[in-house]
This record gives sequence, C-alpha cells and structure tokens, in this order.
Amino acid sequence: MKLKKLDLSGGTGGKGGQKVYTAPNGVIVTSSAPVYGSGSAYHMSYLFDNSIHDSSVSYPYYGDTTKYWLTSSSGNQTLIFDFSSLELSERLIRRIDVYPKIRTDASSNYRIFISDDGENWEEVVPWIKNNTSLAWGTVKSHEVNINTPFIKFELTQNGDWGVGLDEIEFYCLAVPQPIDNISYNTNQKSVGDTILISWGESDDATRYELQYYINNEWITINNNITNTEYVYTFEQPNPTAQFRVKGINENGEVLNSVNKMRGYIDIIGYGENDLNSSLIVKQFHGEELGSSLNISKKDKENEFDSSLVVTQRDFSTLDSSITLNPSGRMRGFIDIVQPPKKVKRVYPVKDSVVRQSAPTINYGNSQQMLAGEVAEGKFISYLGFDLQLPDNIDIESIKLVLYKQYDTSKRFLMGLYETSNDWEEYDITWDFRPLEEIYVTQFSVPIKSEKVEVDLTDFGWVDGKKSFIIRPRNYNMSELTAFGTRESLNPPYIEVFESSLYRGNLL
Repeated sequence: MKLKKLDLSGGTGGKGGQKVYTAPNGVIVTSSAPVYGSGSAYHMSYLFDNSIHDSSVSYPYYGDTTKYWLTSSSGNQTLIFDFSSLELSERLIRRIDVYPKIRTDASSNYRIFISDDGENWEEVVPWIKNNTSLAWGTVKSHEVNINTPFIKFELTQNGDWGVGLDEIEFYCLAVPQPIDNISYNTNQKSVGDTILISWGESDDATRYELQYYINNEWITINNNITNTEYVYTFEQPNPTAQFRVKGINENGEVLNSVNKMRGYIDIIGYGENDLNSSLIVKQFHGEELGSSLNISKKDKENEFDSSLVVTQRDFSTLDSSITLNPSGRMRGFIDIVQPPKKVKRVYPVKDSVVRQSAPTINYGNSQQMLAGEVAEGKFISYLGFDLQLPDNIDIESIKLVLYKQYDTSKRFLMGLYETSNDWEEYDITWDFRPLEEIYVTQFSVPIKSEKVEVDLTDFGWVDGKKSFIIRPRNYNMSELTAFGTRESLNPPYIEVFESSLYRGNLL
C-alpha cells in the first residue's frame, strides 16, 4: 500500500506568542498555549518544515538552530488539527510519525485522539512516554487506520522547558495521478502504468460502472463512479486491454442495452450490371438509426456480394421490412443474440457500526463497517435494505456484495443475521440497538482486500424491508475486519439476477 506524506509546510501564523497556524491547503492547527518568545524561534511551522531530514543540520539543535515547536506553558497542553478542508483521500490517515526530542534537556509525552465534530474525542494512540535521554532524531511511528476531520494531541513536558515537539508527519493513501491527453487504448498497458479513461454522459444515469476485460471475462472495477472519467492503474500486464462503461439510473437499472443482430444478404442482379437500389432502416423509437449498405460490383457475374449490419440500442424490438420483385430472390443468415440476464442492484438505505468501548457514540456517517473484536471490545455492523422488485419475474439468484477494505492475517467465518428493522442510521449505538439475531448464513472472509459475495438465494427474500447484522461466528477465531459502507467509494449492495422470456418474429 503506497502512502503519501501530507504537505503542511509554508503556511501562515503560529509565530511568537501566537496559537494558530494555517497550512496552504487549508489545514488549521491550533495550540492551547502560545509559541514561546516573540522572535523567529520555536514557530509552529517548524513542525512541518522537514528539517529533521536535513543532513546539513547538525545535532543537537540547542546552540545551533531552533527549528522546533516550543510553547510557553509547562502544564498539559493540546494541539488540534482541523482537516476539514482536505479531500476525502487525504483524510484517510494510515500513519503518524512524531519526533518528540527538541532539546538536550527536553521532550514531550503525548497521546492522540480523533473526532468527527471537534467536541467528542476518541483515543487512538495511548500515552507515549519519552524522556530527556531520548536519542536525537528518534521517531515514534504509529500505524493507524482513521478517516476523520479532527486529530488532537494531548501533551505533557519532560525536563525544564515547556511543551513542544520537533516534527509531526501525517501519511495518507496515495492517489494515482492521471496522464494528460491519453485515452484508455494507449499502448501503456504494463504493470504500474496509469491511464485516464473518459466517456460521454448517459441520459438518466446517476452513476457509472466501469468494467475491464481480461482472461475472456469482464471484471467490474468500480460501480459507483459519479463523473465521466476514471484513473486506472494496471496491476498485471494486458497488451489487449479493453474497458467498457455502463450507465446506471437511481433505481439501480443498467441503461445500456447489448442486444444485437447480424445478417448476411445475397442480392442477385439481372439484366444490366448497374442495380438501382435503396435501403431504409426504421427504428421503433427515437432518432434515426445510422446504417450503411455496401455492394461490390462484378462485371462477369450477376451475383453481387454484400453485407448488412444493423445495431439496435436502447430498445429490444426493431420494425423493418424488405421488398423483392417477383423475379428476384434473397437468401439470408440471421444471428439473434439473446441479451444478458438482467441484473438489479439495490444499495442500502442505512448502515452503521456499533462499538462496545464507545457505547453511546453513533457512527452512522462512517465509511467503514467494522466487525470483530480487539482488546477494547467488540464491533458489530448493521445493514438495512428496501428491496422492491417488479411482479412476474423469475429470480435466479440474490446475493449480498461487500468490499473488504484491508488485509487480515488469516481466513475465518463471518456470520450474517437477520434483525429488527426498528433502528435509524444516525441514532443507533451499542446501548440502543436491536439485539435479536436470526441466523441467515455464514461466509468466508479472505485474507486480501477484495470483493466478498454472500449467497441469499435460499433466504427467500423477494420484497420488502430487511435489516441484517454482520459479526464473526466465533470472535476468538476472527480478526477485526472493515467493509465499505454506503458512504464509501465501494458501497455494499444486494445483487438480483432476473430472467425473462424473449420473443421475436422473422417475416
């Protein structure tokens, strides 16, 4: 997993006697105590200037330079980061590096909190104790997995000086950059190559599904794209790579039809070599359908080789007719390709996770559904759907599709349970949640982060509102696992495969 360091350098404020520093990207850093002194030393900007990695600067800093943050207070202090201005991808913090040594006789202890509103805080890194004998340049690296607009450091001093830190570095997931002026059929199709795929808008589409062709099958890359372009990075070589896009409306219905017909028509001439003819192709609805008829002329024979290809989109029926003179004849070969089975995707109307260690906090807007147990307690996820299907259809299968966000160290079984639908996304907590569980099925959780499918065909659910619980079958044999929510880039959904009869006439 490639990480990118957030650049918070080059901002304004946070100088002598001040408490607030603003980075160029809009991140606001607020200290509870002002910067020590009124000169050019100890500014908050030194937390992000990367001087810790400058080989030209010698240690110790004391007596050489003062490129570290130092406050005028010795009591417990806070340092709060407001990341609200950042893109979602930059708020997916995966690692925090802290350099606590600032002077030969000073360092700071600290712990780290996160918050969704800047008022209610949850501890994610417990107290880190340091001392004045800490080696220069020592980094305390914390692997985290958070998506939050607010991060808070609580700090206490070590030694005779006030609270301070040398540097803080935040690392988020790196987002691939598109290659300018390039289309998907570029020759760059090796591992690691990045291409920008773009397409035109589809009427009534609220989102798009991008698919990738490899090993004789179409694989879905992303089914929740809301604009008309996508950046793709090749994970394996594919010199004949192909992509296709489907428009999906607000009901989860695919707008693009793949019906097609191919025909071969022999037209036999008579009399003179020149044959006057015309072809009219009528479409059942909408604008005229573009078509062409190519007839090759042969001087020594009366038979003309020709072919006619008609592609019909958006509708499954096409009215047409061909008229022959009484002395003429025609031979035709027609391939009628049955359209694929209809697939309907139903996205949840609500989802949330409850946490035993935070029994009164609601996580309805979280981008992760957590299920499992850690030292601090259990996590259970809730999903709610409203399935509405048309009458007189034959359902071949129903399945729940989840997207596992991160790798785990082993395989284990996760359970799916039906529960009461009497809960709200932004009200449910550990203390106030439906407790009833009716076992539905179990499914294997893979080690890698990938799509997970749960077969619900035998569940007998064809209509109405249902709510489910996701939790391990055996907590002792499981690991904490994260799935995407409806607020994430890869939301869960119910996938229904419908079959129907097709009728056609050849006159």
